[in-house]
Amino acid sequence: MPLLGTCIMCLFVVYIYMISTSAVAMKDGKDVYESISKDQWLVQIQRHHDFSSIRRGILVCVFDAMIPMAASLVLELRALGNTDLIQMYHCNGELSAASHRILYMLDARLEIVDVCKDFVASGRLPAAKANDFRSFWLKPLALVHTRLAEVILLDADDLLFHDPSQLWQTPGYKETGTVFFYDREVAKAEYLNNWSVHRFQRMLNLHVLVDTFEYAQFHLMKRPSKYLERTLAWNKHSAHEQDSSVVVVNKGATSSVAMDVLYHLVMHTRYTLDFSYGDKELFWLAFELAQVPYSFSPWANTAAASPGNMEKHPDTIC
Repeated sequence: MPLLGTCIMCLFVVYIYMISTSAVAMKDGKDVYESISKDQWLVQIQRHHDFSSIRRGILVCVFDAMIPMAASLVLELRALGNTDLIQMYHCNGELSAASHRILYMLDARLEIVDVCKDFVASGRLPAAKANDFRSFWLKPLALVHTRLAEVILLDADDLLFHDPSQLWQTPGYKETGTVFFYDREVAKAEYLNNWSVHRFQRMLNLHVLVDTFEYAQFHLMKRPSKYLERTLAWNKHSAHEQDSSVVVVNKGATSSVAMDVLYHLVMHTRYTLDFSYGDKELFWLAFELAQVPYSFSPWANTAAASPGNMEKHPDTIC
């Protein structure tokens, strides 16, 4: 761990140095490496890295300020023995040339993708909406976009104790092609557990979503699952159901309708109904509304924090 911390600190220093000096180096033309334009440099990198045949990997959404954490996560994954391709997704040019260089120098099995640029070019994302996804809403869009069939979505600030590829071997994943994790039970009147007026009645947002979803657009009929009807959120006990810091999906083994519904939720529904704190509820609800089987970890969410009295308990985690 001390060695890992030293590596992270060195990367952070290099990152700050490159950002602060790259403009000068480009202007003076003294450093051949820096004098290559961003596009030329990326083309040269991509010539030597063809990952098109890889069907399984880890996906992380990033922007410039998250690069130190993202770099730490990459080192952490490799230290735990993970060898999977890591895709770093960003939106509309959020990553600078310096950030590209840091990431590509850090690991050979790493790919950087500007999903907003690709979706705007293909007509799937209006240019005027692109910057709306420079946030946690990027993650569902990235899952829809990635060519990978088997995907583990990780947040850049995740702290891992085991190689997450073990999740591909769990019973729930083998049965449904998904592994979702519960969020904390939050008994507040917000998000899924907040109230809206629908058909002149006060209804929970989750109930409104299930009642008003455009099932016919996906050749479906309204059919809530027994699982949904047992959830804490459905029964007014929690504002949240899913935590999205780790999401595991086999796109190749599940119905494509789930990805179509996910795209619809992030592109349209989230603008009209405030049912989710960021992206977290979109994943399980996409599968629920698409009537595609999904699985949650059987374990409840736990939380860790430092105690209030740091003088008496400086080394304690609760």
